Amino acid sequence: MGKNYYDILGVPKGTKDEAVLKKAYRKLAMKYHPDKQSAENREAATKKFQDISEAYDVLGDPKKREIFDMYGEEGLKGGAPPPGESGGMPGGMPGGFSFSSFGGRPGGGNGGGYQFSSQDANNIFAQFFGGNMGGMGGMGGSGGQRMGGMGGMGSPFDGMDIDGGGGFGGFGGQSQQQAYAAEVPPKTHTLACTLEELYNGCTKKMKVTRRVEDEATRTARNESEVLEIKVVPGWKSGTKVTFPGSGDKRLGKAPQDVVFVISEKPHKTFQRVGDNLEVEVPLSLKEALTDAAVAVPTIDGGAPVKLNLSGPIQPNTKKVLSGRGMPKSMKKGGGAGDLIARFKVNFPTSLSSIQKQKLLEIL
Repeated sequence: MGKNYYDILGVPKGTKDEAVLKKAYRKLAMKYHPDKQSAENREAATKKFQDISEAYDVLGDPKKREIFDMYGEEGLKGGAPPPGESGGMPGGMPGGFSFSSFGGRPGGGNGGGYQFSSQDANNIFAQFFGGNMGGMGGMGGSGGQRMGGMGGMGSPFDGMDIDGGGGFGGFGGQSQQQAYAAEVPPKTHTLACTLEELYNGCTKKMKVTRRVEDEATRTARNESEVLEIKVVPGWKSGTKVTFPGSGDKRLGKAPQDVVFVISEKPHKTFQRVGDNLEVEVPLSLKEALTDAAVAVPTIDGGAPVKLNLSGPIQPNTKKVLSGRGMPKSMKKGGGAGDLIARFKVNFPTSLSSIQKQKLLEIL
């Protein structure tokens, strides 16, 4: 069974609306572009990215879409002609068209069935995100390559200029990711979290406002959206959470990403050091010099840990409670850091003559 291009783009079967197809492609292409993936996800994302591009290439062209609707992917790639045209293909299915029937898509085959390559996917992405909408008002771009329409009714790419003269694949020597990242820097917000929130994990909801430029009306409006950030236990200050394409949407530019940067609020009791927590435990001079039992607070909100000390305890002596610190990421094998109790000895501010005499006798 062949590919279902409607399912790949996530649009209803028979969709012809150009705006709907462009929106679906834009969202998915930004999500699955190989340059935005981690190393372990890149191979699967590349395959997905190519399927998305191929689906958009077919559904965005009326003749290709018409053949696909009637014969499916097998008929499209096997050489079936648009309905109403004569011809025959092996196996009894009508065929024998050339790509001139499709409006001459750049990078297509030379006669025979429909073909699509990884370079075609890169070309589509470059056309979609690489330049300015210079043709909307009848004005061409300057110093760039201009693309015409695909197929008889025009293409979703009509009126777009490819600036820079670097070709579709290179953007003048930069990768596509570098090109659109440089062109549209992300909108960054600070997300302040308490130490307890970073210990337990939580869900934060943040309202963002973006500027949206409308291609049809040539006007701009402000939109608001509530984004949900799932804070994972163990996250540190500086951790970034990215929402691709959730920022400003300006004509001829990639949708802006929204980035939240985790910031840890100061804590009155604990100080975080990597995956460990440090807590200051006060001791009187008597407790420091003799055996004492102290209570060490914990970040989990449970009962303090009882610790029996055998004096004397020097100032700034540390005791380690294993596994009572912050959660560790799975990259570090999971588990938790340590809780480190640091003892502060409170010396008396004054002594009576009798106390001094007794100390002299003892020491």
